[in-house]
Amino acid sequence: MMVRVLGVVFVVAALIAGSSWAELTSAQELVSVNVRVVNGTAGAEPPSALPILLLATGLDGRVAATAQGQTDDTGAFEFGGLPLLNGGQYVFSVDYAGVLYTEVLLPEELSEGVQIDVYDTTRDVTVVQFRRQVMVIAGVDASEREISAIEFVLIANESDRTLLPDVSNPAMMSFLRFSLPPGTHDLDVQSNLPSREIISVGSGFAVTSPVIPGGHSVEFSYIFPYEGKALSYRQPLLQGAEVYQVLVPDRLAPVRVGGLDKVEPVHIQDTRYQAWEGRGISPGQGVELELMELPEPSLPDRIEKAVTSASLWYAILPGSLAAFLAVLLLFGASRGRIGLRTVPAASGESGEDVFPDRESMIQEIADLDDRFERGELINLGYRERRQALKSRVLEATEQTPEQSPDRY
Repeated sequence: MMVRVLGVVFVVAALIAGSSWAELTSAQELVSVNVRVVNGTAGAEPPSALPILLLATGLDGRVAATAQGQTDDTGAFEFGGLPLLNGGQYVFSVDYAGVLYTEVLLPEELSEGVQIDVYDTTRDVTVVQFRRQVMVIAGVDASEREISAIEFVLIANESDRTLLPDVSNPAMMSFLRFSLPPGTHDLDVQSNLPSREIISVGSGFAVTSPVIPGGHSVEFSYIFPYEGKALSYRQPLLQGAEVYQVLVPDRLAPVRVGGLDKVEPVHIQDTRYQAWEGRGISPGQGVELELMELPEPSLPDRIEKAVTSASLWYAILPGSLAAFLAVLLLFGASRGRIGLRTVPAASGESGEDVFPDRESMIQEIADLDDRFERGELINLGYRERRQALKSRVLEATEQTPEQSPDRY
């Protein structure tokens, strides 16, 4: 599959570069490049008959040349007649065992040739070690009770095999997993791993990209909620961590962290961060993380939040409804009956005018509320009928004998 994808990319690039290839070869110096593909897995057979693709770009980033070839039994191949592109770069790619390996050379490096190291694969995620994982509290929004955080993770595959996750069998958990605080949203993940494929797993996410031997990095940012002045949750650290840190900038004081050891502050550029850390954390051991002294919303923020809260309106609705009905009943008793304007028939067609009794409509609203509380009515039908009755009552209240003399 990867070879077919590379083939399509090559064809498209060749079409783009084709119009300028003749001009480049006639106007620029031509060079040759020796390529050697080496299997870095101990005891593995030398790779042979592997397709190699070359993509050359100019200083402006546009494709200037493409070429392809195939290694011999020793893993060697020579690209000849390549234009020397000042300020450009040359990308050599090989697909081996379902993993794409790439090397990039500058024009001045072409004479030395290029070696592309490939590796056999493994599904064993333990070949990847988490050297350092740092959580930075970037901001706290007291009015929304939300925390913004960024995590930086340095990982290393020090084996001689490439971790190739089995996406078709998630139960194997052969990919890198990262946990997130409860209620996390606005997740954004960046990485120098190829393809950077992300999937949702449990309370976090997983990176399904191959991890070749060597060092790599993963960064991700997110927002999560809190209640009160403290938040506690478990950070499982599923792959463990040699060092796990939480950094809080001084500007967010007095926010502090529990569950980790307090260490010396860290200076990053012009900002000082209070630091807490744990070391030698085994896979799955995790830490019980606690964020304390979190700011609470101001009184105006709390009032605004309460006024716009749906739960508040549901809570006060029965009381306000009773008061509303009582006022209407008293108003009706003191004023006596007044004329109502005509209400069209339910069908919407012209028909006989209807003069509903206001007290009857108020009583019907009360009956509807009682039936809804007993669970005899569905929510949608109850609210539609209740709103219609309330609108009629309000119209009746606004309509005075002087405004509609034709009813008397």
